[in-house]
Amino acid sequence: MVVAGAWSIGGQPADASTALGSNPIVAENAHPGTLSWQIPAPGYRIANDLGGQIKGYASATSVNVGGRLDFLVSVNPAQPYRIAIYRLGWYRGAGGRLLLLTPFLPGIHQASCASDLRTGLAQCAWRPSYRLSVPRTWVSGLYVAVLSSMWRYQNYVPFTVRDDTGRQPLLVVQPVATYQAYNNYPRGTGKSLYDFNSAGGRTMSGGTRAVKVSFDRPYAADGSGGLFVYEHPLVRWLEASGYPVSYVTDVDLHARGTMSRRYRGIVFSGHSEYWTAPMRNTAEAARGAGVGLAFLGANDAYWQARLEPSRARQPNRTLVCYRAAALDPVIDRRLVTVRWRDAPVRRPEQLLLGMEYSNMVRGSAPFVVVNARSWIYAGTGLRDGQALPGLIGGEADRIDTSAGMPLALSRILLGRSPYRTRRGGRDIANAVVYVAPSRASVFAAGTLSWNLALGAPGSIDPRVQRVTHNVLNRMLGLPA
Repeated sequence: MVVAGAWSIGGQPADASTALGSNPIVAENAHPGTLSWQIPAPGYRIANDLGGQIKGYASATSVNVGGRLDFLVSVNPAQPYRIAIYRLGWYRGAGGRLLLLTPFLPGIHQASCASDLRTGLAQCAWRPSYRLSVPRTWVSGLYVAVLSSMWRYQNYVPFTVRDDTGRQPLLVVQPVATYQAYNNYPRGTGKSLYDFNSAGGRTMSGGTRAVKVSFDRPYAADGSGGLFVYEHPLVRWLEASGYPVSYVTDVDLHARGTMSRRYRGIVFSGHSEYWTAPMRNTAEAARGAGVGLAFLGANDAYWQARLEPSRARQPNRTLVCYRAAALDPVIDRRLVTVRWRDAPVRRPEQLLLGMEYSNMVRGSAPFVVVNARSWIYAGTGLRDGQALPGLIGGEADRIDTSAGMPLALSRILLGRSPYRTRRGGRDIANAVVYVAPSRASVFAAGTLSWNLALGAPGSIDPRVQRVTHNVLNRMLGLPA
């Protein structure tokens, strides 16, 4: 269950809207919020995948303001259900705002999803159940549809509302490709791109994992994907701080890459592990055009993936990652789905981030500060060697001296943090910032716990908030 209760974000920097003028994010978050986006509501239970009491998915990962989005919903047994749609944000600590509540709708039990035994691809062909016409008054953001059945079961369907005008200078990218890579719907019998949580027979991968997964299926368990792990804490802090942001998914970055140059800064949130070549090219082109980049996680841009159409020929609905060059039939060998650093691709993620993934972290470890006199630490009061407890967690990155480095006018090492690996070894986590020849600043946090320190109850650290504030303000041309 998502953490309950209203809470204080604590220690946030001065409202960014003071310098940037009013923006839709500030006006939106002035509305009263609610805790009712959290499920299960009193008297309800979370639907499970095998029972399928109520599950659903959206026809696209995002929709532009004024556009339309279909929800495809199955209830078991057939019964009425309703949809409540919430925008996630700050909302004075409530974390969400109710924007639409449907009457009870007639529900049907949809067909089982077809599976390909060779690739492991499971793809649903459900009939559209409800069409949302997004009002032009809605503000770009991360949204959830809460599905509630007459028999009192609930599940989420996440989606993003874009604003394709590009009026806000800061863009947040939601890593839905990585959500889908780990999605093993239906949990217990389904497959992800990983053996550890895939069931059933062997595929062409040689294990139980799939080499293709579909967006045309619900997310497992409560249906939220990875939304509440890393993205929601970040969004609450950003919007509490008044930053002028708009939101897209990484599928949008793949499909509509030229839009990235409209912004002053792009934030890659949390765990953004699976990138297509167009995503990578878009990020590099933005950096080359002077757009700042902030990687507020770890293990970013680790696997090259591809996006293919669905069986119904809808573009970008199938995520492909063979993880082995010998298995991948693609003709253009630059697009082989292996690690970016590996042959035949040989585009180490360090050439973009300034460092690259190293290890999984056992428990957590302190973040140890170096170069505390850097502009990035202004206002934190931190000193060299000072430790920020618990900030290294999940997965961690470090500089690989055997790999190439990005061209830079300047480069600053920000952290050198020892930790125990998941397998009992020892490693060092780094954090870095560099300035590209275009004068774009690129920051990489190197830990999956960074966003938690921005806005997750019990993990908030005002010094981490201040560092992130300095990074974003540098991108936006504002004082630290």
